[in-house]
Amino acid sequence: MQYGRLVSNQVESARKSIRRRLRREGTLRLLLTTFFPFTAKPLQSRMGRGKGRICGRFCPVRPGQLLFILSLPSVASSRRAERALRGGAAKLPLKMHISSLLPLLK
Repeated sequence: MQYGRLVSNQVESARKSIRRRLRREGTLRLLLTTFFPFTAKPLQSRMGRGKGRICGRFCPVRPGQLLFILSLPSVASSRRAERALRGGAAKLPLKMHISSLLPLLK
């Protein structure tokens, strides 16, 4: 993973993609909170007259930070879970690394 920012609609898009591919099986926890607001001025506006309105929220991401925790009822569905997480990572603008706790549990 790398340094970057994730906007709230990017996080929501990845979450929806993961849930859709898992067919709502298991539990998915988000460890991201988009709490930093960012502002933007409208296009074609002149310079000056203040900062602009809040147009969205983002969260900073650092290397090694956990974004999602996925727990499944059976170990047999781990391949489907990995595919789902890869599909969710494709929705995000950063490079992601998917790690599993299965080798640690054996």
